[in-house]
Amino acid sequence: MTSAKDGLIVALDVPLKRAETLIEDLSPLVWGFKIGSSLITSGTAWQAALYCAQHSKPIMWDGKWFDPARIVTMAAESMAALGVNMLTVCLASGRMSVQAAVANSRRDTLVLGVTALTSQDDQSCLEIYDALRVDTIKRLADIGYHAKVGGFVCSPQDLAILAPIYKSVGKKFVVTAVRPEGANPMGQASFGTPTQSLEGGADFMVVGDPITNPPESIGSPTEAVRRIDHEIVSYTKRS
Repeated sequence: MTSAKDGLIVALDVPLKRAETLIEDLSPLVWGFKIGSSLITSGTAWQAALYCAQHSKPIMWDGKWFDPARIVTMAAESMAALGVNMLTVCLASGRMSVQAAVANSRRDTLVLGVTALTSQDDQSCLEIYDALRVDTIKRLADIGYHAKVGGFVCSPQDLAILAPIYKSVGKKFVVTAVRPEGANPMGQASFGTPTQSLEGGADFMVVGDPITNPPESIGSPTEAVRRIDHEIVSYTKRS
């Protein structure tokens, strides 16, 4: 990733009308857009996806599927019809469900395995998985690897754990919970800056609220993207 246009994904965790405005304004500056739970549960996700397509922008469909293999199969077939570029499946749903996502997606769709949510700290992981976060990440990633996912969704800190293991075998890394220096963590237990993400080997990074709802000191989403782009380009020049 050498610029925002190479790998910055804007999370559209906003109502449809706002999402359409962001797509119009930011399409020339970013790689693509993430459609997640807020648009999916409001029933407007397909409209947002079609609006992205009208602007020739890639779509990351962040459904975080956690269902039996039969249901995941039907979901993947729907995404194949829509033509999304990336989709997410929870690795904790088990190998059969993850394999169903891989087998029933288009060959050019990057199926991404979600390990622990970026909001889950050690205590949460102990309650759910009976393991610390680092051990949970490794265990779930192993399920994804054997189910042949194309890559992983993870935080900048998790990237330091997984990239040394899976980068060499061609897995892609989409880094979430990316916060520019000084930005509000917004409830994330595991997060980091764009520079930290690049240092860890991120192929793509997802940024939501710091772009879609920037502080007054930054001003507009466009300016927020330009600042992140400057950070990416500056890092690339130093590397």
